Amino acid sequence: MKVTVLKLSLHGQLVGYLAGFQNGKNVFSFSEEFKENLSRPTLSLITHPTFPFRII
Repeated sequence: MKVTVLKLSLHGQLVGYLAGFQNGKNVFSFSEEFKENLSRPTLSLITHPTFPFRII
């Protein structure tokens, strides 16, 4: 099975990894350092089905 991995960072700090599997499943894993840092920058993810498109 083929897996593609994307390393995600925010303001120079490692946030985690997004793994995309051949079967279409995606898994996001936060890094321990990001989870434990109480002064970490805010991360928000848009998951609305029409993003990034707008229906007029």
